[in-house]
Amino acid sequence: MLDNNSLDGCAHELWTPVIGEWMIRGIRINSEATDALEFLQPTPPMPDTIVFIASATAALAAILATSLLTPRTRVHTSVQSIQELLGPHDLPLSALLRARAKPNHRLVKALGISSTFVTDDPHVHESFTHEAKHLIAVVSAKDHGDGWMGFVDMVDICVNRYLNSESLDYATFVQSATLSIVLTGLLGADIEDLDLADVEFVTKAINDRWAQSKANDALPTEVLDQINSHITRWVPDRVNPLNLIIPAYETMWRVVAIAVVYSNRDRRLHLVQ
Repeated sequence: MLDNNSLDGCAHELWTPVIGEWMIRGIRINSEATDALEFLQPTPPMPDTIVFIASATAALAAILATSLLTPRTRVHTSVQSIQELLGPHDLPLSALLRARAKPNHRLVKALGISSTFVTDDPHVHESFTHEAKHLIAVVSAKDHGDGWMGFVDMVDICVNRYLNSESLDYATFVQSATLSIVLTGLLGADIEDLDLADVEFVTKAINDRWAQSKANDALPTEVLDQINSHITRWVPDRVNPLNLIIPAYETMWRVVAIAVVYSNRDRRLHLVQ
């Protein structure tokens, strides 16, 4: 999902020969005079030459336009390069907030969120990052404390809960398990309150509205009302919990889905206990 629906290519210089409209026909040396060089007058081009020059100029203009307007793909292969991409030093915070908020503004209508992902207000950004950092710190793996071990145990419970349920397609399984982990592990929801069918409905509704917002399709408010009804029942002590749920869930479930597939294919990872 890193569309990035605001992240740019390399510029390449295009060197081309210069086509002259007039050509010097030759030089004649007048040895009988003062041994000076006498340049013959340029010969005007013939009609065929004019057509050729016009065609070449048009072709060159088309090549230049294509070169300048065609998006380029830059592949980042080092940790430092990726860090510089995610946090460029030459751009102020205000520019970064605007670059992110503009393409995400569609999510205001689609999911009703009002976080720093949809606005460039620095105060909203400061408040959101403060709250998000607090949630992450509680379950941080840095100190391997009770918060981290409790989070690991909750992940295990959520995954097994869906493994032991009726047959699910792979995407639904990953989406439901990921949302359950976000709700219980980060936001403190009670696992027993998460009805499997309700979780599946919410994940599908979020994904559908996310996709529909990109296509500018009509978005019925009834579906968003149903999403919020379930969310507020699971997390009743927060104002608009989707502000925190969407960034934690929407991209993460895709990362989890791909990581599980690759780990299953890599025999070396089967040896890791």
